[in-house]
Amino acid sequence: MRKIVSILLIIFLTGCTVRTFSINDAMLCTEVTNGKPSGIGTSFPNAGTVYCWLEYTNAPENTTMKAIWYYEGEKMYEKEIKLQSKSGSIWFSIFSTEYSLPHGNYRVDIYVDDQLKKEMEFSITQ
Repeated sequence: MRKIVSILLIIFLTGCTVRTFSINDAMLCTEVTNGKPSGIGTSFPNAGTVYCWLEYTNAPENTTMKAIWYYEGEKMYEKEIKLQSKSGSIWFSIFSTEYSLPHGNYRVDIYVDDQLKKEMEFSITQ
């Protein structure tokens, strides 16, 4: 018991804190240039590509992030990426080989190591 109390006291006195993974910022946009989002919004007229841009910190080694895209409630695409750094930004995208994505309602769910961390909704309009 004394060892446990001693260890806890050392941790407290040295200011050691446990940092957990965090998504600090998340945006839907129509472009990512030099790692920065632009064309930010939740309604995109006739967009051919939509990005989900995320900024994160404190990612443990071997963390995976996954985006699952839905159109009108139906799953349409999934992409998983292993994070390469503890902190940074990452983006996922969906695109159409036609002029624009189909008009309607979309959602993207972001998972970190198979745990849902973020849901974002948007629409493609005329």
